[in-house]
Amino acid sequence: MSVTRGPRANRMGIRFWMFMGLMELVPLFPLSALLFSDHGLSGTAISTLLVLWSMTTFVLEIPSGALGDLLPRRLLLACSVLLRAGGFGLWCIAPSYLSFAIGFLCWGVCDAFTSGTLESLVYDELQYRGEGHAYGPVMGTGRAISLLATLSALLSAGPLFALGGYGLVGAVSFGAGVAATATALSFPNPPRRQVTSERGGLHRYLSTFKVGFEEVRKERVVMRLVLIAAIMQSMTAIDEYFPLLAHENGAARSFIPVLVAIPVLCASVGSWIAGHCTEVSRRATLLTVAATGPLLLLGAQSHHQWGMLLISLAFGIIQWGIVVSGLWLQDAIVGAARTTVTSIAGFGAEVTSVGWYLVAATTLTVTDISGLMSWFSLPCLLIAGITWFWFPQRPPAGPLLQQSATNKKR
Repeated sequence: MSVTRGPRANRMGIRFWMFMGLMELVPLFPLSALLFSDHGLSGTAISTLLVLWSMTTFVLEIPSGALGDLLPRRLLLACSVLLRAGGFGLWCIAPSYLSFAIGFLCWGVCDAFTSGTLESLVYDELQYRGEGHAYGPVMGTGRAISLLATLSALLSAGPLFALGGYGLVGAVSFGAGVAATATALSFPNPPRRQVTSERGGLHRYLSTFKVGFEEVRKERVVMRLVLIAAIMQSMTAIDEYFPLLAHENGAARSFIPVLVAIPVLCASVGSWIAGHCTEVSRRATLLTVAATGPLLLLGAQSHHQWGMLLISLAFGIIQWGIVVSGLWLQDAIVGAARTTVTSIAGFGAEVTSVGWYLVAATTLTVTDISGLMSWFSLPCLLIAGITWFWFPQRPPAGPLLQQSATNKKR
């Protein structure tokens, strides 16, 4: 159900959408591995960079959440995005293994510090302005714009490289980061609940950290929604195998980017729909998520390029589930450590994604990519069952959906 947004929600939404789009408008992403290879890095060396990137995000995910509950969130967002942009600039100005490592370190810090911080800032601002019901549409549209920006970066990388090489690609990526930094600084700084502590500094930080964990541990609804959100986010791991699946099914290399773009478009639509349907029943969630299993199975077993259409629909549903679970989680959080709780879900997603990759690596020793994608239909059905038992029968008693229901009655 669509909800009407007020003028403040519209202004907040525009800035948020700009930030989300600029964050992902980085044409250096799809060319990074080629950049490393062209400067003498072996496959093993590139793998160590990816490990550094993942481990940085992994280690800082939850600790950065507590900082997001203590420090001005817009400042954290601005500094982290600028840090990542600086890393991209370093790659192009002084390409070497050391600069690549520093860039990935900056990138991992950015991923950790923006995870949860942005959602919490938007949620608290809209609640403070009395427009909490607009959080769903604002967030859903933002996720859709983010995916479309990713698609734009993929499609523009080749032409930009042809025009100006890595220098132009890096300049555009750095410029997008600077623009995102300026947008973050324009965000409001709404008042919010904070953990009270007799002492400041490290003691207050640890108190915030503890409050977030305690809410997840003691509040059953929050704990379950954290787990559902983490599992749903981790399922995006399947997109890493889409190019390989398209190639296995006989697609020409020049046509593979087009096929890979279809799931991104479907994910954008799924995000938008989820944001504009804030009242979702447990039964609807079960049936919708369960549909991903058959879609993945039929698409993978088709052994044809049209099968990507079915897989794209499944991927769109997964993105729908990510946004829906995130909205319900934000609404269920009642304590003063909102960003910490959200970061716990992000940490869970990182851990589960690693598990999917390990399972995929093992599965590929006995089957091909089509077989792997078929096996992924089983956890989709399992996740659907989990949502039936763990998804609340009615919206959490938070302000977002309460206010949405009140507006509906009016």
